[in-house]
Amino acid sequence: MHALILAAALAAASLLPSTLVRAGTAVAAATPAGRAVVFGVDRTDTWDRMTRIGMALAEQTLLHDLRPGDQILYRWISDRSYAADQAFAQVHLPALSAAKSQLDHRGKLEAARTRQALISAAGQGRAQLRRFTPEALPASPALDLRKGTKSTDLIGFLTAAAEYFAQSDAARPRQLVMVSDLEDNRRFAVKPNLAGVAVLVYSVSLRADPDKGQKLREQWTQFFTQCGARAVEFRPAMAVPEPG
Repeated sequence: MHALILAAALAAASLLPSTLVRAGTAVAAATPAGRAVVFGVDRTDTWDRMTRIGMALAEQTLLHDLRPGDQILYRWISDRSYAADQAFAQVHLPALSAAKSQLDHRGKLEAARTRQALISAAGQGRAQLRRFTPEALPASPALDLRKGTKSTDLIGFLTAAAEYFAQSDAARPRQLVMVSDLEDNRRFAVKPNLAGVAVLVYSVSLRADPDKGQKLREQWTQFFTQCGARAVEFRPAMAVPEPG
């Protein structure tokens, strides 16, 4: 069986701290507080077909798409997504400071310190995420990454994310990211409060029926909008055979 990884994640195979800092510096001035981010990885299918894709995207996003000051909570999407133990990692990226002028020696030193702190936090976050592989973790009934869970509870994940957002600083913009096939068979009758949340879904296509995928995206777009999301975006989670 070919192992699968994201094509985008191939470019993120090595840590590029200078890219992270340069990309974030311009944004930091606009959103100094950073965002509250919840990142969901669907592990309801096998590691090779879905979970590995989600973990690769989580790492790529951490290194290249997140901003200084962001606070990121990582949660599994599983058969018990709402449970507290489904949060598996948390990363806080420090904000960047800038010198007031070319003559601000102390400010330059502080700016260099915050850049280094940001690089360090990203590296530590990457190390957290890389702990979660079938080889690194002993197999257990609670967390066997080699195989999927018995059912899928997307609503529980969304409810837990909404509660995290409600407890976060109100000044922080809110971002929800999911890597999932979007199939929910627990069907809990809850509408979580996603007011003001920007939703980004990396859609993993496990079925050969494009009509089914389109209908799922339409249904979830309607659901997110009814829950108050300010924006909903879908991107394909493209996978390629792992080289070598």
